[in-house]
Amino acid sequence: MKYTLIEPGDMVVSCREEAVLETLLGSCIGLALYDQDAQAGGVVHVLLPSGPTHKMEETPLYYAQSAIPALIDALLEKGATMSGIVAHMAGGAHIVTKGAIQDLNIGKRNTIKAKEILDAYAIPIISMDVGGSVGRRLKLTLPTGEVEIKRSRGAKGGLIGDKDEPRPKAPRLDENSLRKMASELKPDSNVAIRALQLVRGDDICFRELEELILKDQVLCGRILGIVNSARYGLQRQITKLSHAINLLGTTTFKKIVMQACIKGLYSKPFKGYELDDQAFFHHAVACAELSQFLADRLAIADPEEAYLAALMHDIGKILVEQNFTNTFITVKMSASIKRIPFFLAEKECLGTDHAELGKFVAQEWGLPNALVRAISYHHEPHKTDDSKELVGIVHVSNYICNMLGIGLGCDTMSNILDTDTLALLKMDEGTVTEIIEYVPRILFTHGQ
Repeated sequence: MKYTLIEPGDMVVSCREEAVLETLLGSCIGLALYDQDAQAGGVVHVLLPSGPTHKMEETPLYYAQSAIPALIDALLEKGATMSGIVAHMAGGAHIVTKGAIQDLNIGKRNTIKAKEILDAYAIPIISMDVGGSVGRRLKLTLPTGEVEIKRSRGAKGGLIGDKDEPRPKAPRLDENSLRKMASELKPDSNVAIRALQLVRGDDICFRELEELILKDQVLCGRILGIVNSARYGLQRQITKLSHAINLLGTTTFKKIVMQACIKGLYSKPFKGYELDDQAFFHHAVACAELSQFLADRLAIADPEEAYLAALMHDIGKILVEQNFTNTFITVKMSASIKRIPFFLAEKECLGTDHAELGKFVAQEWGLPNALVRAISYHHEPHKTDDSKELVGIVHVSNYICNMLGIGLGCDTMSNILDTDTLALLKMDEGTVTEIIEYVPRILFTHGQ
């Protein structure tokens, strides 16, 4: 059976064939339409309720106003009839905020607009799971038309927030214990750590980097694998690092080296966080690409530093998976039942959280202090006293990726967006909307 993952701002339609169409959602809306008689169905992943006319004409699948009619038209072309089409809807998660800006109601507006359009077409909604502070996956199986909507965790309402109210906490882990955990997490070789240190900054010697990478066949193979992937769309197979540098340019090559150094640690299922195979890596790369874009666009942080900081922001989750397997279920229960941010549930139940564990990994690997802070405070940017812009960029990028369902896990949409950080970066709801519109072009142009 053919499986297709529908990325944000895209749709797939199928008729009279065995296929599974699935999309992962945060504040976006996922819509599955199906006609039983025609055995035709399709799924669309909508980013925003509507946009300027020229934008809806240019990228119609980004907006409910234009995407839903496009999906209906595609089904009619497959033999469906208006009287036979039914709908299933998921997503529209609430953006929980802390700070001066409180009106980021993108999820709610997506839901209202999608319902409005379906009502105008007189298409009945058979099942719907929207709102709350959870991510969702929407799956349509064809030709039967079976639909499954699964939540990333069990909470039904929004978060209460991180109010300073007394809560029982697990015993605090001492620093020596945390450093010991971090010391046991290594890339495939010391070459990878040295490569991560080398790719930062403008004074890098690419001959030295190439010679270093060639000492590690696994790392070298992984780099060439990424170079030759569909994302970069090269016309011929590249077998030498020097050729890759010449063809892709130094900036892109450095990003590939960063990805390759951590891919072995990231490319596996994370059962505790309910992340599918490759989902952790996919989220990290997406967040890194977006952070680099924001750093460049806002001109307030080094883009390559932002890329590496975002690439590693969740690395502490690996240590959580390795060291807290038997108790992690209590984290998910606490976050759902008490309706508290997921990272606070980690602190409460484990005595630490993935951001703190990530800090010790970054220190163990000899990364700069600015990156250590970005990893440490990516959920609490207000707590850093330095590198505020870099930390803020990673925080916002991570949240936007969650809004789009990129790397769906049990903590998707269950942490808080610090809108004071938006103000620091001179961003508001309009800016966030513009960034969301641009994300698919950054991430999916070459089929990442």
